[in-house]
Amino acid sequence: MMAGLLERRRARRYAAHEDHGIVFARVRPGCDVDVVDASAGGALVEGRRRLLPGAPVELHLQCVGRPAEIVRGLIIRCSVARLREDAIWYQVAIAFERRLWWFPHEGPIGYSVLGAERSGPPVSGQMLPAMRRR
Repeated sequence: MMAGLLERRRARRYAAHEDHGIVFARVRPGCDVDVVDASAGGALVEGRRRLLPGAPVELHLQCVGRPAEIVRGLIIRCSVARLREDAIWYQVAIAFERRLWWFPHEGPIGYSVLGAERSGPPVSGQMLPAMRRR
């Protein structure tokens, strides 16, 4: 991430399986995926199947020392991650319907929206806040 950009994620992402505990993942109906990173509210996975944004999905997660977990979610985005002569790999972002219980509670899941905090109703002709110069 470039310096100076605002981080909009509400939950910390864990990239190493030692941190998130997920050792195997499968998108139903039987597409094995690699977990790039995971948080309490979602996961970024890579696999050989293209999944359409907006589609509901079930993700089967196998974790160290815990029973298998089935989590429902929604495909947020899907893009080509790698191209090979014989295969295409897709990177897929999944937002979970409910937070994963074994992650620390860090606040609401999802992304914050820039400018969502308002101090009152908009007023016609209201001045914009002054910008600081660098």
